[in-house]
Amino acid sequence: MNNFTIKEVAMLTGVKAHTLRIWEQRYPHFFTTKRKAQSNHRLYDNDDLKYLLRVAGLYQQGIKISGIAAMTNDEIIEAAMQSPGSDHNRYGLLINQLLEATIDFDQDAFEKVFSQSLLYSGFEQTILNLCYPFLKRIGLLWMTDNVIPAQEHFASNLVRKKIIKAIDALPAPRSGTYTLLFTPEGEFHEIPLLFNHYMLKKYGTPCIYLGSNVGVDVLETYYRAHPVKRLFVSLITNFTKLTPDEYCRSLLTRFPQTEVFIGGPFTRQLTISDERLFPIDSIADSISLAKKH
Repeated sequence: MNNFTIKEVAMLTGVKAHTLRIWEQRYPHFFTTKRKAQSNHRLYDNDDLKYLLRVAGLYQQGIKISGIAAMTNDEIIEAAMQSPGSDHNRYGLLINQLLEATIDFDQDAFEKVFSQSLLYSGFEQTILNLCYPFLKRIGLLWMTDNVIPAQEHFASNLVRKKIIKAIDALPAPRSGTYTLLFTPEGEFHEIPLLFNHYMLKKYGTPCIYLGSNVGVDVLETYYRAHPVKRLFVSLITNFTKLTPDEYCRSLLTRFPQTEVFIGGPFTRQLTISDERLFPIDSIADSISLAKKH
C-alpha cells in the first residue's frame, strides 16, 4: 500500500492541490483525507487515489463537482466507466483507468484498457495519445523516494512489450540504408526509441536495434564489423555525464562518415550545428524522419 501527498495526487489526477482542498472543505461528506499524526499533512492511500482518479475524470468531462458529490460510490464508478464523447475526454478517461490498473498491478485491467484504445484509434494513436501522456504523468513521480517506482516499471514493461510485438508484426524492409538505434550508457528509458524503431520499419528503413544502455565502445565494435550511415540515439534522462553538445560531438568525431539523429527532451539544449547532426524534437519530427528515410 502506497501513501501519497496532496502534491503527488495532484500530479496524477491533473487536479490542482488547491482545488482538492476546496473539495474537501466544501463537501466533507464526499471526501475526507487522512492526516499524518505529527505534521497533520494530508495523506492519501491507493484507494483514495483511485477514487479521486474517477472523480477527476468526471470533473474533467465537465460534470460539476456538486453533482459528483451527490453520487454514491457505485454511481461514480459506473459513470467513470462510461465512454465520453470527445477524443480528448476519451483519452483522459483511459489514462485514469491505466493509472488505476497500475496502482493495483492489475495486468488484465491494463490490457483491457490498451485493447479498447487499440480498437478505437489504432496502434500509433494509442501510443501517442494514451501511453505517452500516461507514462509522462506517472514519470513525474519516478524520482520521489517511495512513490510507485515498482508500478512505473510494471506499466513501462507492458507498453514496451506491446511496441515490440507491433515491430515484429511489420514486414522486414528489403533494401535501404541501415539505421543503428540505441540509448547511451546509463540511459534505460527505451520506449521512445522503440516507437521510433516501429516508425522507421513501417516506412521501409532497415534498422539494427541495440537497445538501451549502450556504450560508445559497443558502437565502435559494431561499426567496425558493419559500418552504418545513420545513428539514432534517444536521450531522456542524460546520465552520460556529458552535455548534449559534448555527446553529439563525440559521436560525430568517432563516426565521421555517419549521420547522427538525436531524439528526446535534451535536444532542446543542443547549441552546436553540423550538417550530419539532426535533432528530433517532437513526434512529428520522428514521423517525418521515418517517411523520408
